[in-house]
Amino acid sequence: MIKFRELGAYKNAKNIGYCKATVEMHNGQAAEFDLAAKTAKHPTAATTAGLAIVMNSIEKPEILSPNEYVIEIGEYPRLFTLESLRGEILDMDMDQVTGNYEDIEAGVKLTPKTDGTWEIKETVTNYPAYLEVVDLTSFNGEGFGAKVVLA
Repeated sequence: MIKFRELGAYKNAKNIGYCKATVEMHNGQAAEFDLAAKTAKHPTAATTAGLAIVMNSIEKPEILSPNEYVIEIGEYPRLFTLESLRGEILDMDMDQVTGNYEDIEAGVKLTPKTDGTWEIKETVTNYPAYLEVVDLTSFNGEGFGAKVVLA
């Protein structure tokens, strides 16, 4: 589960909504997109530049939990470019993070993986974008605030 911490962040964020998913995607995952081909997928490499983060509104009423929501192949993920989110704080839970909540604390850095999820990294050298945990919250039980950082 993921959301903007501040409502105003939504107004300044660049949203790309016309690229079709070529892989199954989930809210909170990192994504790579091709504007010419109008496609979106998981990052080709963990250090790919120009990534976005998936944040769809849940448009399937049969979904009981936000973390069960899936953007199927051929559907349109809402891609918010990390560049347009520079310095913004996103509230997240552990759904798309590899690791344990006990390892999350202020200052921890999360980098994208090639399956779209995020992982805890000690060093972020060569990563053009990453998330930095700023605080722990009760968002969906095991939550945290993550600031978008661009190198």
